[in-house]
Amino acid sequence: EVIHPHAYGELQQALESRRPVRTFNHVLMHYPALLQAWQSFEAERLRELAQDWLEQNELQPAQSRH
Repeated sequence: EVIHPHAYGELQQALESRRPVRTFNHVLMHYPALLQAWQSFEAERLRELAQDWLEQNELQPAQSRH
């Protein structure tokens, strides 16, 4: 949920623009706290999607070399 009074409208417009992802990310650069929250959300969601994909394809994640 976006609670910044100006960010919501700007982000909504960004999603309706010709280049929604690029514009969305550009708008977020003006709101550092929202940018950080978005990046955390996006990273977690990508991990979930990757895990789901692996499970659907009966694959195991590679072991980390660290």
